[in-house]
Amino acid sequence: YFGRFAPELLKTDYGKEIWGLYESGNLQHDTPLSGHFARSMVDADVAEVLQVIDDAREQEAERLQRELAAREDN
Repeated sequence: YFGRFAPELLKTDYGKEIWGLYESGNLQHDTPLSGHFARSMVDADVAEVLQVIDDAREQEAERLQRELAAREDN
């Protein structure tokens, strides 16, 4: 969007740079930005991601069961 008004921004990657800093816990209000971002060349472990999702679903189902049981006891 901003590149329409400032074409020099089309060659930058501020969004991905900011997100990368945020994810790594290194984003501060005074963090200097370069507009450059080094992309990871490591493939995602899709099986691990799916396992984490399944674990979260299972934990939530257990939490809901405990909540329901607590309501029935009262």
